[in-house]
Amino acid sequence: MKPVFAPALLFLSLSSAQYGGQIKVKDDGCPQFTAGEKSQPLSWVKGNNICADHSDICLDGKCFMAFQALVTGTDSRTPAKMGACPTDDCSSDCQTWDVESQSNSISVDCAEFTGQHYFYLASVHITYNHCVVGFLQQTGGKLEWIKLADWGIRGNSHFLHAEKNNMQIADIVDTWIQEKSFNGTKSA
Repeated sequence: MKPVFAPALLFLSLSSAQYGGQIKVKDDGCPQFTAGEKSQPLSWVKGNNICADHSDICLDGKCFMAFQALVTGTDSRTPAKMGACPTDDCSSDCQTWDVESQSNSISVDCAEFTGQHYFYLASVHITYNHCVVGFLQQTGGKLEWIKLADWGIRGNSHFLHAEKNNMQIADIVDTWIQEKSFNGTKSA
């Protein structure tokens, strides 16, 4: 999250995208979109560069900000640029940066852990697991499908936490989490 040093926000438009939501600000750190944080409604529609004056929620003109919005139109693209402007007319000295879009994507690593039931033709769960994995990968998510039989864990159904060998399964889950975590060995 970048600090904003001016009382207005600029959204550079994309054709046919429409959003409605909230601008959140905090004096320090990243806004978490909680009820107690200062906020202001946001409306962004195609064909316009809209500056949202938020001087009433960011009084000293120096705060951290984020926006959260839902698509209200037919186009799910986000604004390409966001910026800090000294006035609400968008016509002078706007400092802009690229919007980091998270729309229609997953921003965390995910895994689907599947027991050995996927070997049995009578089980429909392989279809469910396959569909979940396929859907999340289509959205751009970073998803791994971990089949426990490939790790030597046999005979499990879909209630992995209730199985007799659940501690072996927990070790595999923990290993995966440790590989993906930013614990000083990997950089964000």
